[in-house]
Order: sequence, then C-alpha cells, then structure tokens
Amino acid sequence: LTVPSTGKYAVGCNIALSNSNIGARTFTVEITFKGVTNVCHEQIAVPAAEAPVVHFNLKTDWSCSANDYFECRVMTTDSTGVDVLALDHSEPVFWIHRLGN
Repeated sequence: LTVPSTGKYAVGCNIALSNSNIGARTFTVEITFKGVTNVCHEQIAVPAAEAPVVHFNLKTDWSCSANDYFECRVMTTDSTGVDVLALDHSEPVFWIHRLGN
C-alpha cells in the first residue's frame, strides 16, 4: 500500500490462513516499510494436525512521507505453500488509515 501524503498512519492486516498441512509448521506474517524495515510481525507455531485455520491481526502506527509504502508478507517453514482464506466479514485484509500529521 502506498501512502498518499505525509503524516502518521495506522497500518495493519487481518489474515486467516489455512493449515491444511498435517505436519507441524510455523506461520509468520509481517508488515514491512519500503520492503526492508519490519514494522510489526507475529509468528505462530502450529503442532501437527491442529488449528485448521490460523488467524493474524497486526497493527502499528508509523510516520511516513508521501509515496512511502508498506508490504504484507506471509511465510511458512515448510514448502507446501500457504492458502490465505477469504474472510467472512467486510473487514479489509491489509489497510492503512491516516491519523494526522
């Protein structure tokens, strides 16, 4: 997401991931600033055959200049990939909101 004007912003994500793998694995979700600086992250280790859906809700406030940007990354410790699930409500999955100057 690209910041339209200089100011302080709330940035966050609400993500549900499918844990369709039967083995244990760790999920990580992070929000980065300009693709480099990790501004917030969460990591959840899921034991084998548990938690068919894993939820993440991250939020932080960050001072930005116009045209700065944020990225949301989802990773796992295995090679089977990650399915990001559709949320059953109208909440955005990845968002920014200007708080002021």
